[in-house]
Amino acid sequence: MEKTIEAFIEAWKDSSISRLTDFIHPQYQAREIRNGQAEDFGYEESVKGWSDAFQSLSSGINEWIIEERARYKLNNTETTVVLWVTVKTEADTQLSGSLFFETFREKDGQIKLVRSYIETGVLREYGQFF
Repeated sequence: MEKTIEAFIEAWKDSSISRLTDFIHPQYQAREIRNGQAEDFGYEESVKGWSDAFQSLSSGINEWIIEERARYKLNNTETTVVLWVTVKTEADTQLSGSLFFETFREKDGQIKLVRSYIETGVLREYGQFF
């Protein structure tokens, strides 16, 4: 599980949509909270969101800053990883970021991302204490 999670993070840092989608389960489910509003989405919307984010980042000198904050084994097959994510730009790291609660499941020898809960727009000063 650990190697898969590390490879997922590396694909994200490299903005590689082809590598990243290899880790996402076809029945993936997510909930994102942005400005207090919840949005639920699945695999197709997720891939489009990643593609758009990667494309916007490639237009300038930007870098994903991804810090693992915690890892919890939920049961024999699932692990949740908590990630603090910001983008470093020419100016500096943004004042806010996002907390990602990424749940991976191992089944039939494969490890896939099956669920995400995302809090966006978290001020850096609060995200550091998580």
